[in-house]
Amino acid sequence: MITMEQGIWKVMLLVVVIAIIVSLLGGVLAAPFFVLNGLKGAKGDQGPQGIQGIQGEQGPQGLPGTNGAQGPKGDTGAIGPAGATGPAGATGATGATGATGATGPAGATGATGETGPQGLQGIQGATGPQGLSGEQGLQGIQGEQGLQGIQGEQGIQGETGPQGVQGAPGLDGTNTILQIIQSQNVTTASLGTYNPTQWFNMGVFDSSMSLTINVQSQSRIYAEFATTASFINSEVWVRIVVDNQYVSSVCYAGLLGPNAPVMRLPIQVKILTGALSAGTHTVDVQFYRSSGLPSLLDRSLYVSELTPP
Repeated sequence: MITMEQGIWKVMLLVVVIAIIVSLLGGVLAAPFFVLNGLKGAKGDQGPQGIQGIQGEQGPQGLPGTNGAQGPKGDTGAIGPAGATGPAGATGATGATGATGATGPAGATGATGETGPQGLQGIQGATGPQGLSGEQGLQGIQGEQGLQGIQGEQGIQGETGPQGVQGAPGLDGTNTILQIIQSQNVTTASLGTYNPTQWFNMGVFDSSMSLTINVQSQSRIYAEFATTASFINSEVWVRIVVDNQYVSSVCYAGLLGPNAPVMRLPIQVKILTGALSAGTHTVDVQFYRSSGLPSLLDRSLYVSELTPP
């Protein structure tokens, strides 16, 4: 049998259990309200641990109570929204450029390089133009002719040698010199006594300057005259004439002017005739005194007969 005292304890225990259940249900029902309507409060500091109660005496076992119906499960409270992420901090300003470092000391001077190989020789420069010919110097004074040497004794007649090889052809391979005659005079002749501006044969004062030659039919005559003339403000012209028919080109020589010095100049003229008839032909040297008093020194005349062309 259950005593009164045990019944009271049971009732009290039941009341406590019911109070605890009510409290739990209230907390579960109230949680959504606070979650939905209020921000979650900060967690409070943990309170100090309570003093352990004195274990009560074990009461008598009560009667088995009737199993109560299981109450409905309370709604799970909604999880509060996560707090908003704070904005990123502003980028710091770029630091100021550092000052330029001081210039380092100059490096040591490098060693002198070796001398390079000699360059190639430059291209040969073009030949410069030929300079102007200088004036011909004065001819030296004619030296005296030496004494004629003593005629030497005639040597012993040598043996006749073998016939020589045939000689090369004559001029142009068709002309051959058949004969040559020469005349020379080493005296000085003044031309001042002869009328100016008129041609004269030199034979008027020097017969050696007129030669005759006997030639074959169709032969030609080649003649050449050479002399040296002396001038003092004067001029002379010279030419060769054959049979008064063939005339050479004229050589002009002289030096004019009131202060002209004494001058000596060489004179040379040549002539080659056409084909001549057989017989004797005359070759003359002629002069023409233009002005002044020219003189002729040594004179030479050469006349040759050439075979027909």
